[in-house]
Amino acid sequence: MSLPLHVTAGMSLLPKFVVLQRIQWLETRKRAELFAECGLARVWVHSDRVPRMNKIGWTGKQASASMVLCWFVFERGHIGARTFDFLTLPKSRRAACLWPQRN
Repeated sequence: MSLPLHVTAGMSLLPKFVVLQRIQWLETRKRAELFAECGLARVWVHSDRVPRMNKIGWTGKQASASMVLCWFVFERGHIGARTFDFLTLPKSRRAACLWPQRN
């Protein structure tokens, strides 16, 4: 199942659906239609490049943080302007928010 189908299916079941995706996901006419139909309400852009996650215990080359990610927030019934803003985390919280914690 493609991501647009996940969004459509998610919005049919939930009042709010959130997707973490590259900023390039804003591009194309087809997605513009999806955004309008599924109620894209907000886009939160990570101000800093988000570290790529590797499997826990991975000992190979670490993935680089070469892409800009955004949270796309869809809300059922959303009408009107979309909010576009930046998400900035304090340096001390970045790793804790982006990497899984092991107990």
